[in-house]
Amino acid sequence: MDRKSGFFLCIPALSLLYLLLSPLPTGLPGFSLVSSASADTIPGGNVSGTWYAASSPYYIEGNITIPTGNTLIIEPGVMVDFLGYSNFTVNGWLEAVGTEADSIWFAGGWLGFFFNGAPGSSSLEYCSISSALTGIKTLGSSSPGVSHCRISNNSEGISWESTSDATFSDCVISGNDSYGGVDMYYSLGNLTMVDCVICDNVSSYEGAGVRISNGTANSFAGCTISGNWSEQRGAGVSISGSASVTFTDCTISDNWSNWKNGGGVALTNGSTATFTDCAINGNTGFNMATPDNGGGGISLIDASATLSYCTVFDNYTIEYGGGIAVTNGNLVLDHCTISGNQSNDDKSGISIAGSGSTSDITNSIISYNNFPGSQPSYGIYNQGSLMVEYSDFYGNEGGDILGNVPSGFGVLDRVNLNGDSCDCYYDIFMEPMFADTAGGDFHLLAGSPCIDAGDPTFPYDPDGTITDMGRYYFNQTGTGGSTAIPMPPGQCLLSCHPNPCRQILNIHFEVPAQSVPNLSIYGLDGRLLADMTDCLLSDTGDLELDVSGMCGGVYLCRLVAGDASGTRAFVVMR
Repeated sequence: MDRKSGFFLCIPALSLLYLLLSPLPTGLPGFSLVSSASADTIPGGNVSGTWYAASSPYYIEGNITIPTGNTLIIEPGVMVDFLGYSNFTVNGWLEAVGTEADSIWFAGGWLGFFFNGAPGSSSLEYCSISSALTGIKTLGSSSPGVSHCRISNNSEGISWESTSDATFSDCVISGNDSYGGVDMYYSLGNLTMVDCVICDNVSSYEGAGVRISNGTANSFAGCTISGNWSEQRGAGVSISGSASVTFTDCTISDNWSNWKNGGGVALTNGSTATFTDCAINGNTGFNMATPDNGGGGISLIDASATLSYCTVFDNYTIEYGGGIAVTNGNLVLDHCTISGNQSNDDKSGISIAGSGSTSDITNSIISYNNFPGSQPSYGIYNQGSLMVEYSDFYGNEGGDILGNVPSGFGVLDRVNLNGDSCDCYYDIFMEPMFADTAGGDFHLLAGSPCIDAGDPTFPYDPDGTITDMGRYYFNQTGTGGSTAIPMPPGQCLLSCHPNPCRQILNIHFEVPAQSVPNLSIYGLDGRLLADMTDCLLSDTGDLELDVSGMCGGVYLCRLVAGDASGTRAFVVMR
């Protein structure tokens, strides 16, 4: 991707369909369905009862409806082909539950699912929903459960206008090419997304990946939001109004906002967001219409964000904050690494505009923010109120802070607990010594001045030492460098880092005791790229995968052990 030239090639979305759902039946090109001796044709009208795999495919010639009080059960392996521009209205109860080995397919030139007042117990599992105007649309109090589904190649993926909450798990929402992936703009409910991939969606408005305007308990956990393209702000995620959103262990990468700010995430009009253990990288906020607020990675306009243990790197905007831009907003950073962000002006790292803006930065690293060939850029541009403590500044070519500089910042008049020179805020100005800066691996090397240089009043790192600066602590026990996460009973634990990755991907896995683990890597077309099962010598461990020969894109690491399984998306950068 050449972000500086104004051209953007979307990162390809990995199709969970091929991994989590059954393969296409023999002879079926794409999502089209073919005739069979047992095929059933439904002219339209009310439907209920059971649709059997033995009678599949089902051809739908007109609008169909599950009436209130009625039930339709669709068996695994059923294929449903809409022959006309019709819709599937659900006023009653729908159970379309496929299996990992035998999915359910909905395709054809149709309007999509229309849940209106349907009971919340309706379920869509292991389904493929494609070629519709809107894959799933909800109204009233409808709240179908959606898991292990692929919602792709529609004009719009999901339009959630229901007043009830929305929950999606282990889904791929990709290639929806006009109105984006998930639109919660008119919903009063909350959105919960767990282990979902939201990629390659396009919107002529804002929020090509996800758009949210309400709800105080919206959450994303273990999600990858990548390669989305929006005409306006927030190509990855657009958050506005009263909405409050939490992101945990998410990757938001390579999204492009064509006309306004916030390539990765845009927050406006009083909204708030909390990011924990997230990577925000490679996003572009092409802010031609709003030159006072850029934010290639994150943009805050009259909004607030708190980031803890996050990396914000390699993001780009024309002006004002290649990494993060704040305009009359509030920003809190703790244990973050802000590195390698670019803008054409002198405000590459973080831009804090407006006298009403406040920013509090602690235990963080602000490094290498600049745009080669342009005027030298600063780590932070500040017009508001700024506090920076126990942080490291290095390699920001123009300087560390431009504008309102805190009194005494950068004046080396004391030493910290490591004996290194620092200012009155215990900030240091030394090379952080990352494992691989160019490769996006911001783990600290032994000997880094950032080790044990954080605020000693903060909770100690898991190795029992004073907290380190930046997202990743250096484990001085020599047994790894990330916090151990307890494994839920009966489930797999799978993590990948650094994520995104350019060369070596570290995979950590744990499965229930006495289980036999199987670990595989899958590619864009569902091909098995690597079967790592023979490398697994126990029910817990760490592996290294060389991704240097892989194309840039989104991939899945799949761990299976008996009835337990886990899936983790990771991004390969090029």
